[in-house]
Amino acid sequence: MLRIFSRAPKSHTLRDLNAEGLTILLVEQNARQALRSTHRAYLIEQGRVVREGRSDALAHDPEIIVHYLGQSTQLARVTA
Repeated sequence: MLRIFSRAPKSHTLRDLNAEGLTILLVEQNARQALRSTHRAYLIEQGRVVREGRSDALAHDPEIIVHYLGQSTQLARVTA
């Protein structure tokens, strides 16, 4: 299994390949890190896509913040 967030050289390789136009499918349970490292994201619950969109938009969505990023919406407004 490739864990790109724990191995910097592979992480850079994947980013370089993406910068060259290659689409990469990344499956990651660390939502915060995944949203920082991607352009688009799909939120999957019990095998179904329940949300999708630009990663930066999802990272600032109050519902996503509360349920998947571990912050209250009030704290998220202060830190955003």
